[in-house]
Amino acid sequence: TIPIHRITYNGIYDLPFGRGKHFGRNVSGALDNVIGGWQLATIGTWFSGTWMGVNTGLVQTGSPRIPANKRPTLTLNIQGSTALYREWFAGNYNYANAKAVSGTLVAPAVRQAGPNCSGAFIGQLAVMLSDGSCYNAPFSGIYNTDPRANIIGPGGWNDDFSLYKHFKIGERLDMRFAGDFFNFFNHPVDNPPNTSNGLQDLRSQAAAFPSRQIQLSLRLQF
Repeated sequence: TIPIHRITYNGIYDLPFGRGKHFGRNVSGALDNVIGGWQLATIGTWFSGTWMGVNTGLVQTGSPRIPANKRPTLTLNIQGSTALYREWFAGNYNYANAKAVSGTLVAPAVRQAGPNCSGAFIGQLAVMLSDGSCYNAPFSGIYNTDPRANIIGPGGWNDDFSLYKHFKIGERLDMRFAGDFFNFFNHPVDNPPNTSNGLQDLRSQAAAFPSRQIQLSLRLQF
């Protein structure tokens, strides 16, 4: 659950407007109260993905990793719902049904355990008993030797901005106006892929990083 890399940064910038600034250095006092004294603050973060693994109920037949610059997008119908996906790793799905493919699909390197006694790959293993009969052993009860946490999930970044100014009213009253912009660039942070089919659903974004939100506040101090 801990990203390999995380960089957090913040800064405050005095906007160059108003008396003595680059723009409007000679404006009147009344106009300076409007355009001068504004500050812009930002705090942001960039993080790499966290380690994740393939569903422990599946068997890896090869390395499921796909280089970041070779992950294709595709349209696929899953359980009656057609959506846009990104193939994050070579998971267990019927890629022959993929449509509107951008890039090159990678053949699945993950499958159900098997074969079972009937030769099917449905998550069971054929175990021959001492009396010569065949028993379908549930794969969940057998040690899975597949490597764990060998895939890096999606990373992301986010920037929050705040534009604010203090207005001095008389000798005792101070008013602070602020406009806060959370996820200022309205940049989506992708959800992790499904651990079975390896597909990343591009219809939504991570709940921890919602779309842009704007908050206006006014604070009086006297």
